[in-house]
Amino acid sequence: MALRAMSAVLVHDAGGVRTVTLNRPERLNAIDQAMLDGLEAALAGAEAAANVRAILLTGAGRAFCAGDDLDAQHAISAGGRGAVERQVAVLQRITEHMLFGSKPVVGAIQGWAVGGAFAWTLDCDFTLWAEGARGFLPEIPLGLFVSGGATWLLPRLAGPAIAREMIYRGRRLTARELADAGVAGRVVPEDRLAAEAIGLARELAALPAAAVARAKRAFAAPDREALRAAMAFETEACIAGASDPETLIRLKSVLR
Repeated sequence: MALRAMSAVLVHDAGGVRTVTLNRPERLNAIDQAMLDGLEAALAGAEAAANVRAILLTGAGRAFCAGDDLDAQHAISAGGRGAVERQVAVLQRITEHMLFGSKPVVGAIQGWAVGGAFAWTLDCDFTLWAEGARGFLPEIPLGLFVSGGATWLLPRLAGPAIAREMIYRGRRLTARELADAGVAGRVVPEDRLAAEAIGLARELAALPAAAVARAKRAFAAPDREALRAAMAFETEACIAGASDPETLIRLKSVLR
């Protein structure tokens, strides 16, 4: 399949791998509604496509994703609760596709992985982080809230102490620190990131698809209900935070 634009997301299918590229490099791939819609469509399409057997998620340019585009977030929050509810629903459906779909997801992370995009790295089955990459969760200081199952996944990967540092205080961790904490799957030289990530995705795509799907279901099954409960709480907390007039004030102060 030829490379095609889906709003702020690029999709390329080859050799059983769907490469999904976050494509707002001029904004360090910061998240806006168009990106969320494009990413959800790309993941849903991958799940439905028989020729796609693995997914590679990456970002164009210098960063994987710089988190929320604060201009876009301010506009959504100012648009009222309905706009916020739509945004959060799409955000959490992306996680549903990544965690509970049948196709394995490989994340290739360079530069920054921030906020919702850092949560997406937790949702991947495998992650490769470039040396020099960093991740953090800035939501709480802005009055927003984390998403993507991060409140459940991060404590279980990194432990409660690091999870609290990242979620409450927005602590920034390097790729090496994240690997030591059990969050980053593998750290590779930046000039090897793309090659190693596509190599891993192709390896997964070459495996028997039904067996891979069973393995993915098996990993998710024991904790599915707890994770869904955490995501339901996150959804309400995200809506409440983004709808709060005090959050608009904080966003305005950051945007000045």
